[in-house]
Amino acid sequence: MIAAFSLAGAQKIIAIDIALERLELAKEFGATDLIDIKRSDELQRINEVKKLTDDLGAGILIEACGVPETISEGINMLRRGGKLFELGHAFYAGLAKIDPYTICRNEIEILGIYVYPSSNSFLHAVKLLNENKLPYEKLTKIFSLDNYREIIFEKKTEGTIKPVFRL
Repeated sequence: MIAAFSLAGAQKIIAIDIALERLELAKEFGATDLIDIKRSDELQRINEVKKLTDDLGAGILIEACGVPETISEGINMLRRGGKLFELGHAFYAGLAKIDPYTICRNEIEILGIYVYPSSNSFLHAVKLLNENKLPYEKLTKIFSLDNYREIIFEKKTEGTIKPVFRL
């Protein structure tokens, strides 16, 4: 998502993550600012996003980590009329606690996206990949499908951002 917004010309892209290696990679893909979850609490992160956006808040927020608690935090980072794209939940991970008053008061739009079925996202992604402008090879590592249990359930990914399985 950072690459897509960067290549589309976004002037400010704030990446928030718990893993330092993902934050460093986010910078390579176009993030202009980084927020380390381990060095801040929720209120500090919300205030930092507001500070980085001239106290307006983010215009667009992508929640892609799949942690329900981050949805409420993301809503509170948005400016009036902001949009939250929720694409981090391909599997059930629990319920999110949100404040409908904040959504209404700030006229927040929320769009859920489940494995991109109704968009041309993959066509755009292939186009971006073919342009070879960014270090996409750093995102994935190929593993044998025989190792799926240790990769998926035991998280033995050897520092990989996104594991890919080959038959």
